[in-house]
Amino acid sequence: FSETPLHSFHRHTRAFLKIQDGCDAYCSYCIVPHARGRSRSLPPERVVQNLKVLKERGFKEVVLTGIHLGVYGRDFNPPLPLENLLRQLEKEETPDRIRLSSIEPGDFSPELISILSQSRKVCPHLHISIQSGDDEILKKMNRDYDCLFLSNLIQELHLRIPKLSIGADVIVGFPGETEERFKHTYGLVDSLPFSYLHVF
Repeated sequence: FSETPLHSFHRHTRAFLKIQDGCDAYCSYCIVPHARGRSRSLPPERVVQNLKVLKERGFKEVVLTGIHLGVYGRDFNPPLPLENLLRQLEKEETPDRIRLSSIEPGDFSPELISILSQSRKVCPHLHISIQSGDDEILKKMNRDYDCLFLSNLIQELHLRIPKLSIGADVIVGFPGETEERFKHTYGLVDSLPFSYLHVF
């Protein structure tokens, strides 16, 4: 992990801390695994140290960022999942609010959902890369879930986490996407409690 922490964000009350880089997923539309390499994580002690510095500098909120944030810590021996890091941060001297950047649908373990539902620090806001609401397009994208999984996950998160705001990434016009397949995505999005979309 190439650590390049920023401790100054001019005229901002919110800071950003990159804790993960790279990706092992190889989605068919994405060059990141080739450009940035395998997933790797910032050691938890460095995460804590950086957050303490940001708190000392007056930041009230820090966004934990990464290319594939949900796999944070899986490269350690032994692995340290994201939920364990969040549980540790609950006890540390950090800024009052911690926000997570984008999370992949398959990375929501029961343990992660549990800590998110109970946390005093993690903001009730998630941004989830769903990408499509059509099973055939999801296969073409090399995504590891289907629409039923997505629907069940979003509804569970909405029920389990108080006052949760959920945003989503969606790709439309993917090669092979017909009008009918587009309507599947439209219908799925329309049926779920999303607060906003990033549409590509």
